[in-house]
Amino acid sequence: MQLRPYQTAGAAFLLNTPRSMVLAPEWAIVPSVWEYREGKLYWRIKAGRGTSVRHPGDEVAPAPDPHGYQFVTLRRKHYAVHRVVFLLVHGWLPKFVDHIDGNPGNNLVANLRPATHLQNMRNAKTRKDNTSGVKNVYWHKQVRRWQVRLSIAGKQVSFGCFATLDEASAVAAQARADTFGEFARHA
Repeated sequence: MQLRPYQTAGAAFLLNTPRSMVLAPEWAIVPSVWEYREGKLYWRIKAGRGTSVRHPGDEVAPAPDPHGYQFVTLRRKHYAVHRVVFLLVHGWLPKFVDHIDGNPGNNLVANLRPATHLQNMRNAKTRKDNTSGVKNVYWHKQVRRWQVRLSIAGKQVSFGCFATLDEASAVAAQARADTFGEFARHA
């Protein structure tokens, strides 16, 4: 395919830039709309109309969703604050931005890191339907003991069965730390 002269600069950028670093058009306007200072977002432009006008320099008031994630809105599009902050500070946007401490309301730069989907899931909280109260520990009915299992590379790997929940919990915590590294979450 023959490129026109005005297309070569854009094509060269797209060919030489990793796919994860290319912003979708709706995210490309973010740096011109908001700025991040001292742990908070501020408006760079005048936005809104009527009584809800925001002026440059005004602090952004994000709205939380039921899960605790904060969102800001511009032109009827919702932007997750943790993704906006990561983009403003680092200049690129990964597919997933992980909250290190697991608190979706804590959007400080030091608490955000790029992650894959799998890494993000490994840092998830203990599920509400967990009956043992400990991640990766299950009651094995046939042997009547606590079993430690982790999903590694799509396969369920058993780390043994234990008489007490405390033993199983300690083995599960060590297995998570060894297997998942910095993305291991124990609670």
